[in-house]
Amino acid sequence: MRRLPEVYRRTVALRHFAGLSAVEIAEGEGVEAGTVRWRLHEANKRLWAILQPGLGEETGDGSGQDGELRIAP
Repeated sequence: MRRLPEVYRRTVALRHFAGLSAVEIAEGEGVEAGTVRWRLHEANKRLWAILQPGLGEETGDGSGQDGELRIAP
């Protein structure tokens, strides 16, 4: 999370840790709910890019040979 820009960290924290809806976050941030949803999408995309190299075998679909997700220690 620390590697995300502040606006994305704040949005993710309000959504996932404080449990606020996109509409509630938008009201507090003074933006449209669509902007909040875009920020969440962008944050998830960036977090995935950061975490992906640490995930197990690459098969194109994120699963191991037996179809189970592999997470490297």
